[in-house]
Amino acid sequence: MLEKIIKKICKQYYPRSILVISHVNADPDALASSFLSVLIFDKICNCRTYQVFPEGISSLSKRILERLSLKTKENKEDYSYYDFYVVVDAVNSIQLGDLSRVVKENFDRLLLIDHHSTKGDLLENASYSYVKNEVATTVLIGDALMRLNITPSRELCTLALAGILFDSKKFAIATPTALKVASFFLEKGGNYSLAQKLLEEKRDISEKIARLKGIQRAHIIRIGKYIVAITEVSAYEASVARLLISAGADIAIVVGGKKSLRISMRVAPSLIEENVTAERIMKKLALKIGGYGGGHAAAAGFNLPEESSTRLRQKVVKEILNILSLELFRQ
Repeated sequence: MLEKIIKKICKQYYPRSILVISHVNADPDALASSFLSVLIFDKICNCRTYQVFPEGISSLSKRILERLSLKTKENKEDYSYYDFYVVVDAVNSIQLGDLSRVVKENFDRLLLIDHHSTKGDLLENASYSYVKNEVATTVLIGDALMRLNITPSRELCTLALAGILFDSKKFAIATPTALKVASFFLEKGGNYSLAQKLLEEKRDISEKIARLKGIQRAHIIRIGKYIVAITEVSAYEASVARLLISAGADIAIVVGGKKSLRISMRVAPSLIEENVTAERIMKKLALKIGGYGGGHAAAAGFNLPEESSTRLRQKVVKEILNILSLELFRQ
């Protein structure tokens, strides 16, 4: 159980300071996981627990924090001087951006908490790990919170509900534990209707422009009976991928990033029923050319820590199409 691991860490290390790290561009699940982790370690270890979001949080996460009037507990000091580290909602150091080096140097003082089945160097090297298939990392940490008898504020309960709703696609996928944890947050004052409203996308002008450019630049490819849409933007890759699926694509591939190469992929529900998943395709891509690939059946991503040159993007797209052809003609 996660709560037993947390107690063991507090007893073994007596940490005076702990740093909680999420993946880059933290989504609502990563955001909620970070806040709940800070609460747990503050209470159980009675220490100073801070959080950091490499390369910031997503635009949706920013709106959620503003609406709930929650403040991040960040410390801008050197991140190398903490007694213990906790990584939430990530299994590979490539997902941590500039914090990757710090985490690698402190594998012996690291707890990993994640809900993906994907393997990565964090899972392989962390001194402690709690990785279990669930709809969201917030569910795993929320379950520990329940068992430790820690009561979050109403604002944190609402944030937790938003995190679970976001990753579960508003309970399109659900588990007994996820429903039990969501019930706990409701009982403690979480506002379910507000959590749903927080996830409604109110796009700023830069995101609107990215979505329009994504459509304008899209290449439509037919592979058998399936329609694949491929495009390129400099930001908001996930938002553009969702738009392409809603427009009728069976598979959406959006390439982005500057300092590093990023890909966001979405797969329509009809293909998931035929056992074609975004997660498997991104994993296969990572095996072919390196980097990290993983996620969920309907949505997955790929990261490669190389400057996103035109030549590299062309190479990656070509490889994805090769993988897709094999996957789709297997049906």
